Amino acid sequence: MKTHLLLILLVPAVFTSCTNEKNNSTHKTQSVASHAQSSEDKEITYRQDISYQMREIDDKSGLRERRNLPIQELSALDSLDVKQLQIALYNAKEGDTIFLESGVYHLANELIISEVNGVTLQGKGMGKTIINFADQQAGGQGINVNKANNITLCDFSVYDAHGDGIKTKGCNNMIMCNLEVLWTKGPHPTNGGYGLYPVESQGILVEQCMVAGASDAGIYVGQSLDVVVKNCYVYHNVAGIEIENCTRSLVYDNVAEDNTGGILVFNLPDLPVNPDGQFCQVYDNIVVHNNHLNFAPEGNMVAIVAPGSGIVLLAAKSCEVFNNEIRDNKTMGVAVASYFVHNSNQKSTDQFSPYSSNISIRNNEYSCDPSFYADNSTPFGLLVLTSGNGGKGFDLLSDGVFSEDGLFCVQEDSSDFSFMMLNNGDFDSPLTRDAGPLGNCQKMSFPEVYQVDR
Repeated sequence: MKTHLLLILLVPAVFTSCTNEKNNSTHKTQSVASHAQSSEDKEITYRQDISYQMREIDDKSGLRERRNLPIQELSALDSLDVKQLQIALYNAKEGDTIFLESGVYHLANELIISEVNGVTLQGKGMGKTIINFADQQAGGQGINVNKANNITLCDFSVYDAHGDGIKTKGCNNMIMCNLEVLWTKGPHPTNGGYGLYPVESQGILVEQCMVAGASDAGIYVGQSLDVVVKNCYVYHNVAGIEIENCTRSLVYDNVAEDNTGGILVFNLPDLPVNPDGQFCQVYDNIVVHNNHLNFAPEGNMVAIVAPGSGIVLLAAKSCEVFNNEIRDNKTMGVAVASYFVHNSNQKSTDQFSPYSSNISIRNNEYSCDPSFYADNSTPFGLLVLTSGNGGKGFDLLSDGVFSEDGLFCVQEDSSDFSFMMLNNGDFDSPLTRDAGPLGNCQKMSFPEVYQVDR
């Protein structure tokens, strides 16, 4: 394998401007609704991009319609008692449900739930209950949940966290439902990295959530087992949805639109928990027009993602991508690559393999506006420009670097399906443009994914 691979996908960061009615087994409920003196309200801007309205999309979540709405003017909402909320969370016991009323909490510090199981934090709905961190002075996250199992967070919005919107760590059987996380000034490298950020857990359900403006990933699930992300809408993030070093994951019925990259499945080295994830299925998603400039801060891993990326698999293991609508992503619909595209000197270890292996790409629907050209601000885009495809992107491309026993199966029916694969990462060898020989393979078997349900 040649070290030329380092060129692929490397991107300089470009800076631009549920309802859950189930409260079974609840031991106690608390209502946090008192009004307090209003802190200084932050001026909230309106969602200004309306070009997306020209696209017809079957959004099963119904959340896309919220892009039409002005972001709530916080000064027009009742200001709720922050101290009472903090006390309620501090005193929460297993089985408690803390109800948040309509209005806005202006937080100066991160909100913490730690080492208490079975707590539900439930608001009145997106845009009705808002937790605002625009004036945050302390804490690395907006909401921080640590070592707490069977937690449910639902029916509220989080605005302008200085770090991640909602981070949970070591929280098994976690449900995030009907949540909205926004950075209200739009995409910018100074925004928090992640909107929803559950890590190092088993049993995670992210459902009916909406995230915009994250400088890394809108919805990120990392180093976890048994993950489900469904019916979510993500836009104006660097990565819409990212599954990183997870085992047994389902990503389906989501819409990823107007991000830099739509859906990522990555395995990265040197992570302490679940160092090499596997068994991910990405299906029945709509991945459209993910052409936003990459605004990740320099040094972030997602800074390698080229504008115009639909679905990207990096060092993925036993991953299926099927029945997705992949449309108008100008550089690539789907990419399958080894970790060598980021670090050509990466070594295999007992814990981590830099190769993608056992990958199945099948029965997806591809299309791209013929006026679109691949991103030319990146080395990867320049590669596409020299590939003989007239500067246009590809439906599927790969660096062609797989382990010796690693399956790469491509079964796409479209007569105009465009494909490009390097010969084991060698830029100087002829490119493979015919995916036909990769179609003679059997469907992979996947273990059952445990799905959280309360």
